[in-house]
Amino acid sequence: MPRVFWGLIAPFALSVVAPLLHDFLYRAGGNPQSGSIEPPRDYSRADVDRIFREIMKAEGVSGWRAALAYAAVRTFGRSAWRS
Repeated sequence: MPRVFWGLIAPFALSVVAPLLHDFLYRAGGNPQSGSIEPPRDYSRADVDRIFREIMKAEGVSGWRAALAYAAVRTFGRSAWRS
């Protein structure tokens, strides 16, 4: 999630797994190094953002926090995506 939103929603309030996996996949441009994710596959930016939202939901992040974080990465994440 872009840092500008950290004042409203700190990344640790979004679970631990969701932001870590999201940032890892963004830095890899959706193409993680072989052996780092099983089964291996490529992810689109939309896939990565959707996974982020699904993990937050599964880990019990409140609906408003998850919705705001998801909207932030969809709206502002393009510049962080490594293609």
